[in-house]
Amino acid sequence: MSYRWRRSDGTVSGPVRQRIPRGTRQTEVTLRWAFHGPGTLKATAVLEVLSPNRADAAATFTYTCR
Repeated sequence: MSYRWRRSDGTVSGPVRQRIPRGTRQTEVTLRWAFHGPGTLKATAVLEVLSPNRADAAATFTYTCR
């Protein structure tokens, strides 16, 4: 499988390859995104699966630091 992340701050990761054994129906992926300083930010991360079958999934969350 290969995938990439598209973030609402405009960052797009390079493709990540992950080996998944045949017959596996789920796997875990990791998004690394650092936030710094006080404030609130609504952020969205889109997981783009590039192969073997194209698919997208998105999650939105709010960063808050006081």
